[in-house]
Amino acid sequence: MLKYFILFIILIPSTFATEKVRNRFYIENRRIYEQILKNNPYINKQYALKLSYIIVKVSIKRNVNPRQLTAILAQESMYKLGKINRMTQDYSIGQININNIIKYKFNIKKLIKDLNYSIDCSALILSELRSKYKNESNYWSRYNSFNLKLRKVYEKKVKKYL
Repeated sequence: MLKYFILFIILIPSTFATEKVRNRFYIENRRIYEQILKNNPYINKQYALKLSYIIVKVSIKRNVNPRQLTAILAQESMYKLGKINRMTQDYSIGQININNIIKYKFNIKKLIKDLNYSIDCSALILSELRSKYKNESNYWSRYNSFNLKLRKVYEKKVKKYL
């Protein structure tokens, strides 16, 4: 009897913690889904749901703000996975520049075809910028440019998607 009581004491808190984590994940996923629909009302709802799930999952993994990442993805591509800007050599949903593709050794074909990989790559860049420029509240604007004047313009553009 005592061993069942001890097992109960050990398992119940972790069950509650898991439930709490699941609820927070669900709530955050719903917020991101609504943000995506607000930013792009014509987006396929199933795609938006998949997108929101991946954004939240990757944001947790990379320790980045999911709302910020969602806004950046809206500004960069309006959530289009295969988007390519040949003039600036930016690729995929996060419009990752060729210089970053080379620097991080990203697979360019996978970037434009694999949604999970593409969002994870964007979040990795954002995470590294946060680590490097942790004293700047607007570190995320470096995702687009290191030029202060261009960063200010980018900040305005991204903030409309928050």
